[in-house]
Amino acid sequence: MTDSGPCAGGGSTRRQIVSVVLALAMLLMALAPRAMAPIPRPTYTAGDFWSYRTNVTEEIGFRFDGNTTIEVRTPRVILVQGQQVEALEVLFSGGGAFGGTFEGFGAIDGTWTIIGAEDWETDTWKSVRSFVRLTATGRAGGTPALTFTLTVENETTRRIVSDDWRFPIVEESTGTTVWHWNVTQNVTYRVQGRPPETNTSWLDSTFTTQYVYERTETVQVLAGAFEAHVIREEGPEGERVRWYAPRVGNDVKQEEFNETGAKVATSELTDFEYAAGTPPPPFPWLFVVVVAIGIVVAILAAVLLRRPKKPVEVWMPPERATPPPPSP
Repeated sequence: MTDSGPCAGGGSTRRQIVSVVLALAMLLMALAPRAMAPIPRPTYTAGDFWSYRTNVTEEIGFRFDGNTTIEVRTPRVILVQGQQVEALEVLFSGGGAFGGTFEGFGAIDGTWTIIGAEDWETDTWKSVRSFVRLTATGRAGGTPALTFTLTVENETTRRIVSDDWRFPIVEESTGTTVWHWNVTQNVTYRVQGRPPETNTSWLDSTFTTQYVYERTETVQVLAGAFEAHVIREEGPEGERVRWYAPRVGNDVKQEEFNETGAKVATSELTDFEYAAGTPPPPFPWLFVVVVAIGIVVAILAAVLLRRPKKPVEVWMPPERATPPPPSP
């Protein structure tokens, strides 16, 4: 039998070892749980923010395009219709361009800005109080063109009467929230050469919002691709479809529809900072198990497949013969 070197047949044995390790890894992966996990409650930190590309098409024919940013501040206790509520303060701001036509003035275009604040109730992260100021300035068509300014101020409180749509949200579930709304809105419109016009309106009523979990999918937006939970809402503000991404801690996309089903608004995430969205990776138990098995198998292979080496003969000089004793 010819010796082909140390560990003869080692290549075949190594292939068998690799096959065993891969088979064990595949088995462990097959046994790993695949149950649908509920959507966890997000955890916010002061400084977290989300920026969106926004488009709104008003029923009167105006189109607003621009960007808005939401920034988390700090929790605080506030009063909502006489009740103390622990809430997280959130600031928002933005702006862009708008254009359209207005009866009696023709084509209108200009710029808009928005500033405001919201308070999110900390248990369910629902907005319970908000203040918004939107200002639009521009020129109305005609000869000569007229400058104008439009200012809208809205202050709203929403007291939660009942709510069964809470985190953690189970996939394929439905829920309902009943609110008592109190709204005050002021609209001021100034056109060059005319006195300003102001309209103030109030609302005090109870509304219901219904939620339906529709599906999970990967959605591509300006900020990238995200695994998102698609949730549909129907309430006093119309119908809204949301793509909520746990890694972002907020929606990455929204679409709003009016009562006829026409899309009237969209928003798409462009940038974000969410401290809780980058948790430490889970312990790689499968990788550790596979590596440990590989180490054990390698050691066994080294021990069992090692061929005994022929001992090396060390040359020794021949012993000298003992001289005979001298003759008497």
